[in-house]
Amino acid sequence: MADAPEKNNANKAEHEGGGSKKTYSPYDLNASDNPGNIITQVQLRGENYDEWARASIIVSWILNTIEPSLRSTVAYAETAHNLWEDIKERFSVVNGPRIQQLRSDLSRCKQEGMVVATYFGKLKVLWDEFANSDKIPSCTCGGCKCGIGAQLEKRREEEKVHQLLMGLDDASYGTVRSNILASDPLPQTHCRL
Repeated sequence: MADAPEKNNANKAEHEGGGSKKTYSPYDLNASDNPGNIITQVQLRGENYDEWARASIIVSWILNTIEPSLRSTVAYAETAHNLWEDIKERFSVVNGPRIQQLRSDLSRCKQEGMVVATYFGKLKVLWDEFANSDKIPSCTCGGCKCGIGAQLEKRREEEKVHQLLMGLDDASYGTVRSNILASDPLPQTHCRL
Protein backbone atom coordinates (compact mmCIF):
# COMPACT_ATOMS: atom_id res chain seq x y z
CA MET A 1 0.00 0.00 0.00
CA ALA A 2 2.99 2.30 -0.44
CA ASP A 3 1.21 3.79 -3.47
CA ALA A 4 -1.77 5.04 -1.44
CA PRO A 5 0.08 8.03 0.17
CA GLU A 6 1.44 9.01 -3.24
CA LYS A 7 -2.09 8.98 -4.64
CA ASN A 8 -3.41 11.11 -1.81
CA ASN A 9 -0.52 13.57 -2.15
CA ALA A 10 -1.06 13.87 -5.92
CA ASN A 11 -4.80 14.53 -5.50
CA LYS A 12 -4.17 16.92 -2.57
CA ALA A 13 -1.52 18.85 -4.51
CA GLU A 14 -3.88 19.18 -7.45
CA HIS A 15 -6.65 20.61 -5.27
CA GLU A 16 -4.37 22.88 -3.19
CA GLY A 17 -2.92 24.41 -6.32
CA GLY A 18 -6.35 25.76 -7.17
CA GLY A 19 -6.60 23.64 -10.29
CA SER A 20 -9.98 22.14 -11.10
CA LYS A 21 -8.50 19.03 -12.72
CA LYS A 22 -8.52 15.89 -10.65
CA THR A 23 -5.85 13.29 -11.18
CA TYR A 24 -7.49 9.89 -11.55
CA SER A 25 -5.83 6.76 -10.36
CA PRO A 26 -6.64 3.07 -10.75
CA TYR A 27 -7.10 3.10 -6.96
CA ASP A 28 -9.95 5.63 -7.10
CA LEU A 29 -13.49 4.43 -6.58
CA ASN A 30 -16.55 6.15 -7.97
CA ALA A 31 -20.26 5.89 -7.22
CA SER A 32 -20.86 3.05 -9.67
CA ASP A 33 -18.14 0.82 -8.19
CA ASN A 34 -19.37 -1.77 -5.74
CA PRO A 35 -18.46 -5.30 -4.72
CA GLY A 36 -21.43 -6.70 -6.64
CA ASN A 37 -20.16 -5.56 -10.06
CA ILE A 38 -19.44 -8.50 -12.31
CA ILE A 39 -16.41 -7.83 -14.47
CA THR A 40 -16.22 -11.36 -15.83
CA GLN A 41 -18.49 -14.39 -15.93
CA VAL A 42 -15.48 -16.64 -15.33
CA GLN A 43 -15.13 -17.61 -11.69
CA LEU A 44 -11.80 -18.93 -10.49
CA ARG A 45 -12.18 -22.57 -9.48
CA GLY A 46 -8.47 -23.39 -9.22
CA GLU A 47 -8.09 -25.65 -12.25
CA ASN A 48 -9.33 -22.91 -14.61
CA TYR A 49 -6.71 -20.28 -13.72
CA ASP A 50 -5.62 -19.77 -17.37
CA GLU A 51 -9.19 -19.11 -18.50
CA TRP A 52 -9.83 -16.79 -15.54
CA ALA A 53 -6.57 -14.86 -16.09
CA ARG A 54 -7.40 -14.23 -19.78
CA ALA A 55 -10.85 -12.80 -19.01
CA SER A 56 -9.95 -9.14 -19.72
CA ILE A 57 -12.74 -6.59 -19.78
CA ILE A 58 -13.13 -6.57 -23.58
CA VAL A 59 -12.86 -10.35 -23.86
CA SER A 60 -15.41 -10.61 -21.06
CA TRP A 61 -17.79 -8.21 -22.81
CA ILE A 62 -17.64 -10.34 -25.95
CA LEU A 63 -17.99 -13.62 -24.04
CA ASN A 64 -20.96 -12.28 -22.08
CA THR A 65 -22.86 -11.82 -25.35
CA ILE A 66 -22.35 -15.46 -26.37
CA GLU A 67 -24.78 -18.19 -25.41
CA PRO A 68 -23.28 -20.24 -22.54
CA SER A 69 -23.20 -23.49 -24.54
CA LEU A 70 -21.06 -21.76 -27.22
CA ARG A 71 -19.00 -19.72 -24.76
CA SER A 72 -17.12 -22.78 -23.54
CA THR A 73 -15.95 -23.50 -27.10
CA VAL A 74 -14.32 -20.08 -27.56
CA ALA A 75 -13.17 -19.28 -24.03
CA TYR A 76 -9.47 -19.91 -24.63
CA ALA A 77 -8.78 -16.93 -26.91
CA GLU A 78 -6.11 -14.80 -25.26
CA THR A 79 -7.02 -11.44 -26.79
CA ALA A 80 -10.22 -9.77 -27.94
CA HIS A 81 -8.85 -9.71 -31.50
CA ASN A 82 -8.16 -13.47 -31.50
CA LEU A 83 -11.59 -14.14 -30.03
CA TRP A 84 -13.28 -11.91 -32.59
CA GLU A 85 -11.45 -13.56 -35.50
CA ASP A 86 -12.27 -17.06 -34.17
CA ILE A 87 -15.95 -16.21 -33.89
CA LYS A 88 -15.97 -14.61 -37.34
CA GLU A 89 -14.28 -17.62 -38.94
CA ARG A 90 -16.66 -20.09 -37.31
CA PHE A 91 -19.99 -18.32 -37.59
CA SER A 92 -19.78 -15.85 -40.49
CA VAL A 93 -21.24 -18.05 -43.19
CA VAL A 94 -22.02 -16.72 -46.64
CA ASN A 95 -25.73 -17.01 -47.10
CA GLY A 96 -26.56 -17.40 -50.80
CA PRO A 97 -30.35 -17.11 -50.39
CA ARG A 98 -29.94 -13.91 -48.32
CA ILE A 99 -27.73 -12.38 -51.03
CA GLN A 100 -30.40 -13.17 -53.63
CA GLN A 101 -33.09 -11.68 -51.36
CA LEU A 102 -31.03 -8.49 -51.00
CA ARG A 103 -30.64 -8.26 -54.78
CA SER A 104 -34.39 -8.64 -55.14
CA ASP A 105 -35.05 -6.03 -52.43
CA LEU A 106 -32.67 -3.60 -54.15
CA SER A 107 -34.41 -4.02 -57.50
CA ARG A 108 -37.83 -3.42 -55.90
CA CYS A 109 -36.76 -0.46 -53.75
CA LYS A 110 -38.55 2.63 -55.11
CA GLN A 111 -38.99 6.18 -53.89
CA GLU A 112 -42.81 5.99 -54.05
CA GLY A 113 -43.37 9.51 -52.74
CA MET A 114 -40.73 9.37 -50.00
CA VAL A 115 -38.37 12.27 -49.44
CA VAL A 116 -35.19 11.54 -51.41
CA ALA A 117 -33.12 11.36 -48.20
CA THR A 118 -35.46 8.71 -46.77
CA TYR A 119 -35.41 6.73 -50.03
CA PHE A 120 -31.61 6.93 -50.11
CA GLY A 121 -31.48 5.76 -46.48
CA LYS A 122 -33.51 2.64 -47.34
CA LEU A 123 -31.16 1.88 -50.23
CA LYS A 124 -28.08 2.50 -48.09
CA VAL A 125 -29.19 -0.06 -45.50
CA LEU A 126 -29.63 -2.65 -48.27
CA TRP A 127 -26.32 -1.71 -49.93
CA ASP A 128 -24.42 -2.00 -46.66
CA GLU A 129 -25.87 -5.42 -45.87
CA PHE A 130 -25.25 -6.57 -49.43
CA ALA A 131 -21.61 -5.35 -49.32
CA ASN A 132 -21.15 -7.16 -46.01
CA SER A 133 -22.67 -10.38 -47.36
CA ASP A 134 -21.17 -10.36 -50.86
CA LYS A 135 -17.67 -8.99 -50.47
CA ILE A 136 -15.64 -7.98 -53.49
CA PRO A 137 -12.81 -10.48 -53.91
CA SER A 138 -9.26 -9.20 -53.56
CA CYS A 139 -5.97 -10.52 -54.85
CA THR A 140 -4.30 -12.94 -52.45
CA CYS A 141 -1.37 -13.98 -54.64
CA GLY A 142 0.44 -10.67 -54.27
CA GLY A 143 1.33 -10.55 -57.95
CA CYS A 144 -1.80 -8.88 -59.30
CA LYS A 145 -1.12 -5.64 -61.16
CA CYS A 146 -4.37 -5.26 -63.08
CA GLY A 147 -6.32 -3.57 -60.30
CA ILE A 148 -9.31 -5.90 -60.59
CA GLY A 149 -10.45 -5.01 -57.06
CA ALA A 150 -10.72 -1.32 -57.96
CA GLN A 151 -12.54 -2.20 -61.19
CA LEU A 152 -15.06 -4.36 -59.34
CA GLU A 153 -15.58 -1.64 -56.72
CA LYS A 154 -16.19 0.91 -59.52
CA ARG A 155 -18.72 -1.42 -61.12
CA ARG A 156 -20.54 -1.84 -57.79
CA GLU A 157 -20.66 1.95 -57.35
CA GLU A 158 -22.14 2.30 -60.85
CA GLU A 159 -24.78 -0.29 -59.96
CA LYS A 160 -25.68 1.80 -56.92
CA VAL A 161 -26.10 4.92 -59.08
CA HIS A 162 -28.37 2.97 -61.45
CA GLN A 163 -30.42 1.53 -58.57
CA LEU A 164 -30.83 4.96 -57.01
CA LEU A 165 -31.81 6.63 -60.28
CA MET A 166 -34.15 3.88 -61.47
CA GLY A 167 -36.07 3.96 -58.20
CA LEU A 168 -36.76 7.70 -58.28
CA ASP A 169 -40.34 8.79 -58.97
CA ASP A 170 -40.91 9.30 -62.70
CA ALA A 171 -43.11 12.37 -62.29
CA SER A 172 -40.52 14.33 -60.33
CA TYR A 173 -37.22 12.97 -61.58
CA GLY A 174 -37.85 11.23 -64.93
CA THR A 175 -36.15 13.91 -67.07
CA VAL A 176 -33.22 14.38 -64.68
CA ARG A 177 -32.73 10.60 -64.51
CA SER A 178 -32.69 10.29 -68.32
CA ASN A 179 -30.12 13.09 -68.63
CA ILE A 180 -27.84 11.54 -66.00
CA LEU A 181 -28.10 8.04 -67.46
CA ALA A 182 -27.31 9.42 -70.93
CA SER A 183 -24.00 10.84 -69.72
CA ASP A 184 -20.90 8.75 -70.30
CA PRO A 185 -19.25 8.14 -67.95
CA LEU A 186 -21.74 8.39 -65.14
CA PRO A 187 -21.06 11.13 -62.57
CA GLN A 188 -18.81 10.13 -59.69
CA THR A 189 -21.14 10.18 -56.69
CA HIS A 190 -20.04 7.28 -54.49
CA CYS A 191 -23.74 7.24 -53.59
CA ARG A 192 -23.53 9.70 -50.75
CA LEU A 193 -26.32 12.16 -50.16
